[in-house]
Amino acid sequence: MKYLIFISILLLLIVGYLFWSYPRGLKAVDNLDKAIAEAVEKGDYSCCIDPPCRMCFMGEWVFEKGTCDCDQYIGSGEMDKVCPECKHGIEEGECESQKGSCQIEL
Repeated sequence: MKYLIFISILLLLIVGYLFWSYPRGLKAVDNLDKAIAEAVEKGDYSCCIDPPCRMCFMGEWVFEKGTCDCDQYIGSGEMDKVCPECKHGIEEGECESQKGSCQIEL
């Protein structure tokens, strides 16, 4: 009987955690995507892939947090400065560069 009560409580805790935490995670990603869209509209985010990368926005690359200049670097042929997320997007055919050719030499 104690075993059944313990398993029931454990299952309730797991289900409760998943129920309450999962939507918050989706909301955070949605808010991030909205912030990136606003930066694109303002001209602060010159990403070369669609949808735009998240890596640069979060400051995980060489640009100032909240900006992306990967498209500029594609235009100047400096592919070594393009973030890894954009390079992956280019390899997957998601490149929509306005500045240059979306070719990566492997």
